[in-house]
Amino acid sequence: MFCPYCGYTIDGEMKMKYCPACGADIGTVRTDPGTPQPVGARAEVRYAGFWRRFAAYLIDLILMSVAGFVIGFMVGVFVGSTGDAEDGEGLAAANIAASVISVIVNWLYWALTECSSWQATLGKKALGIIVTDYEGRRISFGRATGRYWAKLLSAVIVLIGYFMIAFTAKKQGLHDILSECLVVVKR
Repeated sequence: MFCPYCGYTIDGEMKMKYCPACGADIGTVRTDPGTPQPVGARAEVRYAGFWRRFAAYLIDLILMSVAGFVIGFMVGVFVGSTGDAEDGEGLAAANIAASVISVIVNWLYWALTECSSWQATLGKKALGIIVTDYEGRRISFGRATGRYWAKLLSAVIVLIGYFMIAFTAKKQGLHDILSECLVVVKR
């Protein structure tokens, strides 16, 4: 289990009411009443708002654009070295291959980083936000994959799925709601 506020790894065997790292109320009952409770105010979940998430996305977009350029360049060099560059079919195949590789790389980047121990892409990590499930735990690869592909739905409906972040109580976009995820500020 992970603290939903600071991301601290909590041993699943330990039943704690408060995170030992940040003192946040994590909602479970401690089984050993003799253990002292952390001192300090109870922390509340701080949901990451629209603009912070948008800035994180821009950072990720820049990183993935650079990766896409490198991939496209490598595919172009490969096609040029095989002599298919003058052939229209060779260029079309190269473009399709580069597009498919780009989709796969983007999917794996978002899904693998958000289900990793970081719980965040590089952009989210830079801005101090993480992706969790409703219990504050790290999400699985399957859930991260579902969240990634649900972003297509958020985008297809004239970006309304993204603008929902600014207006929902837990700052969730359509893709967050569909994948049962939260994006919170890491403490």
